[in-house]
Amino acid sequence: MVKAIREEVAAIDKDVPVSEVSTMKEIVAGPIRQEQTVMQLLGAFAALAGIGIYSVISYAVTQRTHEIGIRAALGASEQRITHMVVREGLVLAAIGVMLGLAGVLRGAGASGGGTLGLVDGVGGVLPDGA
Repeated sequence: MVKAIREEVAAIDKDVPVSEVSTMKEIVAGPIRQEQTVMQLLGAFAALAGIGIYSVISYAVTQRTHEIGIRAALGASEQRITHMVVREGLVLAAIGVMLGLAGVLRGAGASGGGTLGLVDGVGGVLPDGA
């Protein structure tokens, strides 16, 4: 196809160069591929965050196994113990989210306060005065 295009253009005017020939499908695929890569990265980071949250909660429960056993022996219901563990896990997760957001916002401030997006035009923090 490229050869036919070059021949047709040369037949009309030999001085017109044909350097980059691509289909509309290829042109549209570039930005879509970039967005897919960004989404895959975000998915990978979300998976890592999930693993991290699981690890922290698991560690916290392991450290308090004796306490949980004593609470159960003294008559605490499974529901109450579960609520205690979930509540403390959510507190730990909230602290992690706040520290993460503080780090991101601090990084945005150090970089001039522009968008936080991985791709130009995709971000959640607008520059000052926008």
